[in-house]
Amino acid sequence: ILDLAKMQAGTFALNEADFAVRTLVEELEYMFGFQCAKKGLVFRVAASEADLAATFHSDVGRVRQVLMNLISNALKFTQRGSVIVGVAVRRKFEPESFSFGRALEFSVRDTGVGISAEDAKDLFKLFGTVKKHRDGLNQRGTGLGLSISKMLTQSMGGEITVQSQEGFGTTFMFYIKEKNRYLDKDEENKEQSRINRDFEFS
Repeated sequence: ILDLAKMQAGTFALNEADFAVRTLVEELEYMFGFQCAKKGLVFRVAASEADLAATFHSDVGRVRQVLMNLISNALKFTQRGSVIVGVAVRRKFEPESFSFGRALEFSVRDTGVGISAEDAKDLFKLFGTVKKHRDGLNQRGTGLGLSISKMLTQSMGGEITVQSQEGFGTTFMFYIKEKNRYLDKDEENKEQSRINRDFEFS
């Protein structure tokens, strides 16, 4: 609630610094691995060794906050199956500067009760909550967590989305951008060549 008040007042500020992606992932595994095991769920992080070895420049505390909210929700509304966290470092083209930068992408996929298309439309609105199916689990929140997560994600240059089907689970995806870092010329040429190849075969 304090974060929300700061954002609405325009006094919210990020604490940006370099951080190790592997350290962040290990913290998540430590925090949620036991909780999932206690419920009989599989908790797994899907990431390449190269992505785990990467460093990234952003507010790791806020990134962790978004991830903890999404994973906590997944754990709360999943009674059997798994919670899988995907992590990847991607190159993204920045139209404003006409250059390539980096983005850190996350996904949180569960095999829980899912969300209806009707509920999904209001999911990121203030005090928006999911009713159908989830009421039966006696798991209702304030509706602030996801709206704050959306604001935090956008403040870090990214966006958050959701895909879900009732009875078949939910996947939240978000990315953040690395500010003031652009690929060097060799990296940029390699990325442009890859994009050209993709275009030729599309």
